[in-house]
Amino acid sequence: MRPEILIKQPIKCRGAREGLGTPLTQGVDAVLVYKSVKPQQPTILCPLYANDQCTLGKMRCIQSIPDLRTPESISRTRTEAQEASRFKDVLTLMAIGLTKNQIADKLFISPDTVKSRQSNIYDRYGVNSAEMAVVRGIRNGDIPLDEVASAFDFGLLSQLEGEFEEKKVLDALVASTDSSSNANIAIRTGKQESTVRSYLSDIRRKLDVRNRVALAAYYEIAKTAGLV
Repeated sequence: MRPEILIKQPIKCRGAREGLGTPLTQGVDAVLVYKSVKPQQPTILCPLYANDQCTLGKMRCIQSIPDLRTPESISRTRTEAQEASRFKDVLTLMAIGLTKNQIADKLFISPDTVKSRQSNIYDRYGVNSAEMAVVRGIRNGDIPLDEVASAFDFGLLSQLEGEFEEKKVLDALVASTDSSSNANIAIRTGKQESTVRSYLSDIRRKLDVRNRVALAAYYEIAKTAGLV
């Protein structure tokens, strides 16, 4: 019988999973459980599914929790995991500058499905542009930076050295909280829309990125990494 838990202290235990279908956070794989009768004598209680194995260093966990998940909870967990994967896949491909049709080809889905998922992404972040979505995704850790960064050449940032006006436009591109339109950037920088458009076109050429969305991702990653 599972003992009454007074104190739960996370410990590392390779390969364990939390009960009731919820994955544990990385590096927290077991729980040290103190029995109510003898609190000074803890037992190691692995929150495993039935028949799973778990070791704590050279020690083997002495008790496991049966898999108490219901079919409904299993289905719900699987659905949530699938949705999270779809969210990340579309957002990541947006960040490297793929178009809606290119994303559809890459993920073997229809362009309409991509459009629907992009709309869901905008709703989740409370933004109305792809640029703002990828910037928010990077800041929230929803985009794998190594995967996106591998599509860019950050050595080209040297071409922006001393170009303070171009950097001002880029800062405005990723700083907008509601819109990344040329009109909004023009207001933030005190420039004409045509000037903003010209600057962004030149910067894209210098940094060799596909489009404005990729440019926003490029610059946000560069800022995150302390490159600018």
